[in-house]
Amino acid sequence: MKKVVVCLAALAVTFGVSSALAANIFVDLGSGKATDMSNDGSLIVGNGGGGGYLWDNGAQSVIGNDAQGVERIGGSVGTVIGGNVGGAAANWTPGAGWQMEQLCEGTYDWKCTHLGAKDDGDNYYMSGYTTSTSCATACRLKQKFSSPTWSTRIGAPSGGHDHSRFFGASDNGRFGGVAQCGGSPCGGGARNPMRANWVWMPVDAGGPSGSVEGESDNVSSDGNVYVGWGWAASGAWQAHYWVHGTDTPNLVPLMAGEDWTEAHAVDGDGNVIGGWQYTDGYSRFEAWIWDNTGGQNSLKTVEQYLNDKGVDTTGWEFNNVTGISDDGTCFCGYGKYLGVEHGWAYTVPEPATLSLLLLGLPMLRRRRS
Repeated sequence: MKKVVVCLAALAVTFGVSSALAANIFVDLGSGKATDMSNDGSLIVGNGGGGGYLWDNGAQSVIGNDAQGVERIGGSVGTVIGGNVGGAAANWTPGAGWQMEQLCEGTYDWKCTHLGAKDDGDNYYMSGYTTSTSCATACRLKQKFSSPTWSTRIGAPSGGHDHSRFFGASDNGRFGGVAQCGGSPCGGGARNPMRANWVWMPVDAGGPSGSVEGESDNVSSDGNVYVGWGWAASGAWQAHYWVHGTDTPNLVPLMAGEDWTEAHAVDGDGNVIGGWQYTDGYSRFEAWIWDNTGGQNSLKTVEQYLNDKGVDTTGWEFNNVTGISDDGTCFCGYGKYLGVEHGWAYTVPEPATLSLLLLGLPMLRRRRS
């Protein structure tokens, strides 16, 4: 059961600080982009002007000025961060800093610009791709915290060409991505969603062929739901989700007047999905959040969702949702504040840091009175 979310400022006024320990807050993470959130919603990673960063319950620290590609944070214990350093796959752990990762067996030129990293407390799983040839090839890694376990280079499913990438990893080692179907190497044909091992996931408009396209961008922590987008039978470019094993395409509903949406984030069991849509005549991106259990009426823009929770969003433009906590109540992303790109999060602080937040953490924007 998902926890009830209440506004920090209201609880602090009504019950005092001690009664607000589980309350959610809205946080301005400063310039840059937030790219993912830990399972419990307390840790956020992203990229800013100083490089990759980690936000940990009110404190933000740079985790390497050369780490310009922080993409995912491990789930269960939040100690593994996946990214790239100098264009090569890497992971970050407390005390050890950034370590290069060999995502694929053998020697390859890793030029990963998007990675997934999830952990189950004992193992961690990373996804990405290599450009060892002219085409990208999907790669995956399972590694114990103590020693390597396996790494694999994955090609395309049956009927595919020689271009594939993984973008998401679950806590139990399931991977989602995209592969080329038909056409000339790297430059032709369509790109369609796939999951390991070598399984196509069709989009709503049909199966893998040169006439349809799509992509799987993330995987729920439990590994049962993949989210992404593709062409729909209606002619819209629409957010999709797939259930592991059935691989049947399902559509996230559209808001009135929209026909281009993408899903980029998902909670622990696939019930809450977030992403962006083109709006205002394809002139800007608008972030949205959807609870699959609530139907069409639960689809809201992030601005609507936060306003309903009493958050003052004056000056903000929310462009994308990039991370969601396992219980679906906390999320992060990026947008613009007063015209400047900023990361943001709606998250739960640890009790020890709540008093600091209430005393005026500069990044916290309070509920309007």
